[in-house]
Amino acid sequence: LEEIRVNLDTAGNPNNLTVADFLGIKGFAALAMGGAAFLLLSGTDQSVLIKILGPVGAGFVGQMLPNMWLSGKIGARQKDLTLSMPNALDLLTISVEAGMGFDQALQKVADKWDNTLTREFQRVLREQRMGMSRREALRALGQRAVVSEVTSFTSAIIQADQLGVSIARILQIQSSEMRVRRRQKAEKLAHEAPLKMTFPMVLFMMPSLWIIILGPMWPNMAIMMSGK
Repeated sequence: LEEIRVNLDTAGNPNNLTVADFLGIKGFAALAMGGAAFLLLSGTDQSVLIKILGPVGAGFVGQMLPNMWLSGKIGARQKDLTLSMPNALDLLTISVEAGMGFDQALQKVADKWDNTLTREFQRVLREQRMGMSRREALRALGQRAVVSEVTSFTSAIIQADQLGVSIARILQIQSSEMRVRRRQKAEKLAHEAPLKMTFPMVLFMMPSLWIIILGPMWPNMAIMMSGK
């Protein structure tokens, strides 16, 4: 139950699902898939073993489908957080350097864009207004995000708050590291591109090239093979 709760929180609580709702969906999917398989197999001449194992296997697949859907939601959310973090961090750094407080700068970023990250920033601010400390709200953000860029940011801000270090300086360092990390990721993707392109090229381009090169030879080869 705790694992499901954490996964739902990491996925951003899609459709405001609770743990009980998610378990209900899993049970319904299992019954639906198992029942459909039972109806399909009941009218056939399959063996009794297949008529039993078929619905059981379909029910197992059915109860796994919500988990796959939730994993997809988590992956999409983490990707959105990763893509949004560099721009948000740059604006946050500029705002703090201009004299804004950290919470004001966080609100400015939240007002600037509407994405997964800014909604999380709004949640942090809302939790602080409800009485939670900044450290607790940021620590909860890092636990929900499960993205290295966000957890690194929240850990640095919490540490700066604890030690009394200038947040502006910490944000400058984080922004610089983020740009380096983004460049390294782009270089890694550029190095992987030729390898990823090899299979599509072989699959789609080589047959066309062989047809163009060898196509004119087929009539002569057919005549030679026929013995005429």
